[in-house]
Amino acid sequence: MALTAKGAGVRGSSSDSVWQRQVRAAGAALLLLCGAAGCDEGATASRTAALGAESGVWELRTPAQSPPARGLHAAAYDSARRVLVVFGGTGGSYLNDTWEWNGTSWVNRAPGTAPSVRGGHAMAYDASRGVTVLFGGSTFHGNSWFGDTWEWNGTNWAQRATTGPPARARHALAYDSGRRVAVLFGGSDRQGNLLGDTWEWNGTAWWQRASATARERHAMAYDAARQRIVLYGGSTDQGSGGYLSDTRTYDGTVWTPQAAGPSVRADHALAFDGARAKLVLFGGYAGVPLGDTAERDATAWAPVAVTGPSARSQAALAFDD
Repeated sequence: MALTAKGAGVRGSSSDSVWQRQVRAAGAALLLLCGAAGCDEGATASRTAALGAESGVWELRTPAQSPPARGLHAAAYDSARRVLVVFGGTGGSYLNDTWEWNGTSWVNRAPGTAPSVRGGHAMAYDASRGVTVLFGGSTFHGNSWFGDTWEWNGTNWAQRATTGPPARARHALAYDSGRRVAVLFGGSDRQGNLLGDTWEWNGTAWWQRASATARERHAMAYDAARQRIVLYGGSTDQGSGGYLSDTRTYDGTVWTPQAAGPSVRADHALAFDGARAKLVLFGGYAGVPLGDTAERDATAWAPVAVTGPSARSQAALAFDD
């Protein structure tokens, strides 16, 4: 397997400051669309590179086309069709395009129906029904906040609900394959309130569940080996600080604090590597962009010394089996 990366040059940055990367190593696929100094809406040029899982050497790749550089997007891996689905975000203006990466090339799906332009939304793949679920998002300065639920079946988007969780952005969504529900937690609303509520989507309706410490810009993934949703980090200060380093697990009833993890951060990426039964965390932001990698097994986090992407935030991480 290889780590594959797509990058973009950004206004006022060095040649290596912004990358847009689809990364694979030990089965994990990592899509990064932000720069070493964080996301920049002024991205202009793009390039693609690949990192061999064994060699650790980056090689230039030139796919026929690639998504424009962006931040505040969302991604989910469709395990049935073996593609990574990317939707929306912002790259100078807010987007509502749908792209898929099949391991070799990017395809702009251009569906006839799609959610409106937005960023800060969340997505997860529902393996039991074969659809990618999308909830919420915002245009922030455009003052549009969404509380809608959409599903992508590989051909088109369909709106499934307009009721359920209140409108929000910068929340997290993960699919619990053991209980066959998509779990949503946290975020912030139009008034700037941080949210600490938990909701579950069963394909038909949303149901409100337990609460935990309110936050935004956190990350979640489902640990299939331990059958728990795992939440890490985030911010309690509306993007200006209040960074967290706590780990919590959710069993469908309560959120349970776990042992401390890597350093405080928000806007990081998190995914479960099913081949090695470990969670993989990359990057984020805590006053400065971060570029470290850490892994969590059944009980503890450990740093990983690996040559990889430069420091950045607002990346999307998914497991490619």
